[in-house]
Amino acid sequence: MRKIHVVAGDLVRVKGYETLYYIDTINTHNVETSDATWSEIELDLTSVNGEYNFAYIEDIELVCRANHSSEYLRTGALTTAMLKANKALPTQKQQSATIDELLDIALDSQKLYKITGLSDFQAQEKAAYDLIKNLIEMSE
Repeated sequence: MRKIHVVAGDLVRVKGYETLYYIDTINTHNVETSDATWSEIELDLTSVNGEYNFAYIEDIELVCRANHSSEYLRTGALTTAMLKANKALPTQKQQSATIDELLDIALDSQKLYKITGLSDFQAQEKAAYDLIKNLIEMSE
């Protein structure tokens, strides 16, 4: 399987598109035919304008890591710190912090669903758990 060099939240550019996108989820699909077996890595994306899109891993280019995206969008320039962060693969500590944040979102959504009965909260809980699952699978 190809090395995944991005994580959820990173800001990326997609071949053929001018707008920038945040990575929402990373999905790995194992494909088997009678002739061959391979993996495809598909990304669910949200543009900085809020539009949904998807792309394959080979069609994206990392612009900057999630923790630098606000600064990049504000200034339009990559700083030395951003360039260094882009070269480094996401660390276990960063992955753990992201999983902790997603777990908080999932638990809060679960509580709100129990209180209100609104299916939006149930969907948000499921999405957070799906993101956690993807992050864990990526690190294996």
